[in-house]
Amino acid sequence: MTSLNPEEVPAVHSPARPASSASSHSVDITVSQSTTSDDDMVSVTVTGQENISAHQSPAKSIKHTDSAPPSPIKSIKENGSAPSSPIKIVKRSDSASPSPEHIDVPHIKVELVTPTSSTEVTPERPRLSILSYHVDGDLYIKVRGEEGIALYKVCSPLIAAASPVWRRTVYGGEHPRPDHGKWIIEMIDSDDYVYGLDIIFSIAHYKFHEIPTRPDIDQLYYISKVAEKYQCTHLFIPYMEKWVTGLNWHVVMNGDHNDNDKTLYTTWVLGEGRWFSRVVTKVAHKASVDERGILLDTKGQPWKHQGLPNGIIDLIAKTRLDTLKAFALAVDVPVKKLMDNCREQKTDFCRSKDASGDLKEACQLQQLGSLYSGLTIAGLMPFPDPEEYKDSASNLAKKLLGVKAIRFKLPGVLPHNDTHFDCGIKHKEAVNEIMKKSVQPSGAVIQQLKIRAMKSGAYSDELFKELKGMEERDPSPEPMEDLHDDKTLYKHTDDPASPDYFSGSDESGVPVKLEDLEI
Repeated sequence: MTSLNPEEVPAVHSPARPASSASSHSVDITVSQSTTSDDDMVSVTVTGQENISAHQSPAKSIKHTDSAPPSPIKSIKENGSAPSSPIKIVKRSDSASPSPEHIDVPHIKVELVTPTSSTEVTPERPRLSILSYHVDGDLYIKVRGEEGIALYKVCSPLIAAASPVWRRTVYGGEHPRPDHGKWIIEMIDSDDYVYGLDIIFSIAHYKFHEIPTRPDIDQLYYISKVAEKYQCTHLFIPYMEKWVTGLNWHVVMNGDHNDNDKTLYTTWVLGEGRWFSRVVTKVAHKASVDERGILLDTKGQPWKHQGLPNGIIDLIAKTRLDTLKAFALAVDVPVKKLMDNCREQKTDFCRSKDASGDLKEACQLQQLGSLYSGLTIAGLMPFPDPEEYKDSASNLAKKLLGVKAIRFKLPGVLPHNDTHFDCGIKHKEAVNEIMKKSVQPSGAVIQQLKIRAMKSGAYSDELFKELKGMEERDPSPEPMEDLHDDKTLYKHTDDPASPDYFSGSDESGVPVKLEDLEI
């Protein structure tokens, strides 16, 4: 997060092109608005070789849809598959004198770089846009999204009241309000997702019609990332009941295609205990490790960089390792014992009651041969050491389930009369049971989930019903946090009789005196 020079005009750049494939030319943009409010309809018209027209809707009418919400960034769309043309603001002149019916804002000169190939790329509208959340906005938040740069015009007191992090940012002195020009703060963190910021700013500025009623997993993830960073999940209390219902619907409908990594993070931030306890097992089964032993998510990114606390990451790592060890006990150990039985002429894995000794030995030899061959083809012979295995437990399970154990079968005998139906190490049944086993979160983890659920408004007995027994078996050593002590969440009473109450200054730096309150 950095402060910008008040007079600096942001430049938008797309991926660089070779010099030989691009040419520069200038076009003029005239920006005008139809009323005296700087938040009403703004029209941008470009004249020159390119003709660009864009409109910014009033801040009171920014629309979202639950299924595919539009980005608040106005992107440049092009014909064909060529990359976007860079737009760079190179000059800004002074504004003309406003008239009552038409206000001309500063004339802007824009330099466009476009390809000179036969397929000309024509930008439809500028990439830079300003989204105003309030007519009295005094602070510009500059965000770099995937589609370009956006400027959010917000009320600093509103975002400071909504988030203790924003309060420190606005009033802490690191990003002071300039004496002249615009007050701009640039967001440089990759976790400052445009969609999440837009939803939180909309709530903080009372744009309640902008809030989705049933955001999908990706949308909830972006919202949760921003809310966790700025410690403002309490803003979601009015919406959380519908959001929890929607989360359940999306996870169930997505099935095996659900992004469990994002779901885990979202349920942790919001305190949705039901799906957290279910998804953490799936996440652990799909986690892998790199050559240095660092735990990775399904996209190959280190889990330690995903924003979850170390306790949750340790839980994922432990569950993964425990699952791999269980596979070794279910497959490797029985195969070795089967090999020893064949060597020592024992017949523990042939359970036919009427078979002769030679027939039982033949049954076990068939089992051993098929298992050894199948494991070798799968690259699992010798069986991997759980401590050294790099791939996920889920992929190992798929390989093990693909190994077929062949037992002795009398020709012409119907299955219900086959006395060898129960022979074998039964590795497939064991693997399936291991994969069904759920993680047991500690009491401390469950308590943190409850606290988060109370902050976000997600808490209900139903969501924590599956965790109740786990919490009773392993209670948290720490007492439950009293959220009423949090001044961001609840009202509090000041004591004007305190000797230090009137000794400080307000946020503007003006000393506070008792007589100023006119009590």
